[in-house]
Amino acid sequence: MQLHYLLKTLILPPASLFLLALAGLLLLWRWRRLGVTLLAGSLLGLWLLATPQFSGFLLRQLWDQYPPLAQAGVDEAGGARAIVVLGGGQRNSAGEFGGAPTIKAISLERLRYGAWLQRRSGLPLLVTGGRVYSAMAESEAQMMAAIVQQEWGGGEVWQEDGSRTTWENAANAATLLRARGISHILLVTHSWHMPRAAWSFRQQGLEVIPAGVGYPGVDSASLNPWLEWLPSASALTNSYYACHEWLGLLTYRWQHG
Repeated sequence: MQLHYLLKTLILPPASLFLLALAGLLLLWRWRRLGVTLLAGSLLGLWLLATPQFSGFLLRQLWDQYPPLAQAGVDEAGGARAIVVLGGGQRNSAGEFGGAPTIKAISLERLRYGAWLQRRSGLPLLVTGGRVYSAMAESEAQMMAAIVQQEWGGGEVWQEDGSRTTWENAANAATLLRARGISHILLVTHSWHMPRAAWSFRQQGLEVIPAGVGYPGVDSASLNPWLEWLPSASALTNSYYACHEWLGLLTYRWQHG
């Protein structure tokens, strides 16, 4: 698993662009034109990926596939019999909680929407996420369930705590759901993650109603088109998420399609 994350880090931006720039520097002395081309290409790529305009374009190709759940779908649940919330990562030691583990902000955003859907629909909630690294004290699913029940006073929560990837989320959750006679679910994850997640769950034979979170709204940058071409750390992060999802979707379809 550690090798998997190392390779993924090196393939995805920004690490891949830094490696490209390093190759350009090394080639400058012998093949100057090629070296300059690689350097210029890496800098141009880094600038584009760090602009809200380009990162927004990449993300739109993902979130436009599954628009936000309509209000009627929220109230009627569309025939679904359970809500499945996918974890998005955990912090092994949070100083504000005395060094105890907690979930990341991405997971919390998904969990909040899942709990809100549960209050509206009365459906059971299945949270899914294991320990990415064996040294972690608790699984992500355990922490998510504790937040819903102990901090928010939520309803029934089932846990799937053996998965480390989206594909394992789907496979393990499907086993638990089928044991309860459930094949129709509301699936909660981020809008940019939904294409890969929904595909994975459907590959397990489940009927999926996508219930995405994190859709864009109007912000200050979008009011001034020139600002959308200025690089920012948040835009680079969004580009990373988009590239991660396209790479993951292609890999899954090659491995499991």
